[in-house]
Amino acid sequence: MQRQTEVDYLNGAVINLAQSVGTKAPVNSRMVALIKKAEAGAYSPQNGQHLLSDLKQSKTAQ
Repeated sequence: MQRQTEVDYLNGAVINLAQSVGTKAPVNSRMVALIKKAEAGAYSPQNGQHLLSDLKQSKTAQ
């Protein structure tokens, strides 16, 4: 069994802080989603450019 990341703790805190001041943290939210998919074995970017492209989708999805 692979160790799970601290994504909920770290990025979750950023997301919660943003919500508490009435804004969003879309890149952090997308990062959490991608990491959860990776933990489940459903996501594996080929390289850094692919990961960056996937993270940028959070800005266009607003």
